[in-house]
Amino acid sequence: ARFGAFAGTMADLLEEQAMEVEALESILMEDMRVVEGSEAIAGATHAPCYQIAVSALGDGEEEDPDDATQTARLGLVFSHTPAYPETPPLLRCRSIEGLFDKELVEVTDLLRTHAEGLVGMAMIFDLVTEAKEWMRGRAGVVDVVEETPEMLQRRLEEEAEERLKAMRAVGTPVTAESFEAWTARFEAETGVAASAAAAAR
Repeated sequence: ARFGAFAGTMADLLEEQAMEVEALESILMEDMRVVEGSEAIAGATHAPCYQIAVSALGDGEEEDPDDATQTARLGLVFSHTPAYPETPPLLRCRSIEGLFDKELVEVTDLLRTHAEGLVGMAMIFDLVTEAKEWMRGRAGVVDVVEETPEMLQRRLEEEAEERLKAMRAVGTPVTAESFEAWTARFEAETGVAASAAAAAR
């Protein structure tokens, strides 16, 4: 009876792995391919090795061909283990273009640590996202957040308030001309001479 339960569980895992590969292929299309030989992961025997090409820029972002950090490509290679996603996948990072060995060790360690925290769920797309963020950080790419009209209004109000606070803290510099202008306005508005108002205090 125990073997039947185990076989059922293995069949469920295989089905989950196949569904994840199918979903990834539909999302990533030409950025994902099966790899073999020197591009694959040594010792991966349970499932094929897939490589996902990861760049710093996303769809709609224009690449600067003279910026090597933007033209670099990371090959995130994975293979499902028999118990995946109850165990992390086999992972390997390789340079398709422009990455150094030290960087590959760094990003591989990052992704393996991230995978440990995702055990129990399909995680390859999350690992691709993490790799893309690492590539964006490496290239110094800053995400631009679109402001809604409400966000713009709030930001402008906050900036205006900060300017007013700064002006209040500094005050208005008094010169002989500004004092004379103030005195003339005061006398016109109140009908009282500024010197008489000062004497009354």
